[in-house]
Amino acid sequence: MTGQAGEYWHTSTGSDAVCGLYVIGDVDKVVQLEITEFDVECEGGGLVAVVDGWEMQGELFPSPEEMQGGFESQYQTFCGRLPPSRVFTASQNVALVQFRVPRPGQGFRVRVRFLPNSEQAGSPNNIKSSEAGSPNNIKSSEAGSPNNITSSEAGSPNNIKSSEAGSPNNIKSSEAGSPNNITSSEAGSPNNIKSSEAGSPNSITSSEAGSPNNITSSEAGSPNNITSSEAGSPNNITSSEAGSPNNIKSSIIARVIRFACNVLAPFEATTFTLKNYGLRRNCTVQVAFPVNVLLLSVDVKATSIVNTGESQVEGLSVNCAGPAGADLAALQFGLGLDTSYFDTRMAFCGLRSKAARRSVTLACGNSAVRLQSSGLYYNTVTFQVAPPSDADTQLFLASNPQCAMFI
Repeated sequence: MTGQAGEYWHTSTGSDAVCGLYVIGDVDKVVQLEITEFDVECEGGGLVAVVDGWEMQGELFPSPEEMQGGFESQYQTFCGRLPPSRVFTASQNVALVQFRVPRPGQGFRVRVRFLPNSEQAGSPNNIKSSEAGSPNNIKSSEAGSPNNITSSEAGSPNNIKSSEAGSPNNIKSSEAGSPNNITSSEAGSPNNIKSSEAGSPNSITSSEAGSPNNITSSEAGSPNNITSSEAGSPNNITSSEAGSPNNIKSSIIARVIRFACNVLAPFEATTFTLKNYGLRRNCTVQVAFPVNVLLLSVDVKATSIVNTGESQVEGLSVNCAGPAGADLAALQFGLGLDTSYFDTRMAFCGLRSKAARRSVTLACGNSAVRLQSSGLYYNTVTFQVAPPSDADTQLFLASNPQCAMFI
């Protein structure tokens, strides 16, 4: 996993394990990936996949159901001798390169950039290519896009999870039942990502025996330092030193992040505003920690895009269905990445201009606030997330014991 821009490469030693380079940026950025060198023969099962989001244990964030173009646009695969002619710009602050290169000496090189998440109206949630006229045309987002995120969290978060064991002969789509399903690395398989010294490109190499997900980052002075796993302790990750903007367990940072749509936020405490701008789309902020969610203001299914002249009445409701679908905000929790599998703690619509008197606890592996919009209303919800107390957590787990293993 990396939160740093630069060049990364992989040269196969002959292993047919499925590995992944997980990329995450600040929440006000989108990830851009450019494959500059490519030699991965299709024969023998060699394949590289570029994912608009993250995949873990067969689940995707954002959920393919939330993506314009669905799974086919979110998950694109390549093999051969020539690099893809496209530059891939993700819809959000996370992206993934998954690969299996069984032929020794073959591999690829990828350039990682982080771009401001500026707006391009009408094109939410899609990987595009940079070639003019291409149906997958990648463009830097332009002002006015529905996916703008402002006020970033300082620093580059450094959180990593590896997927469950995957079949060594399964690559291509992650849909259940697909004969070519790609997963992240198998237990015990090499997935070591090492960066070279500061300012140099970053090599993706095989891990050492017994440490399937050993990761090191650039030398001292790098803002995103992740130390390698200790012997016998695979997946051991440490965050930056105290006071670093990349400390995973950071203190509360009271910045407001607006206009977010499909953001993976690895920090624990901040304030978000989700908006739909009158568009028919669904947006999700997912936090990779248990949280308490405090609603600060709600305007969902209350402000019509057509001026009806009706007066607005304060109050929340669970009657959120409409002729073009529901308009609602939902507080959800789950064990994986795909929010379509999450449980809903509460769902509501209506108008509230004052903060709620108490927060709602979501003490599971992942927490999410989702805004679903039919396109008939200007919907917005502002909320604050913060770590739950021990008492809040225990009360939540008493009615949701399936989450206890992640706490």
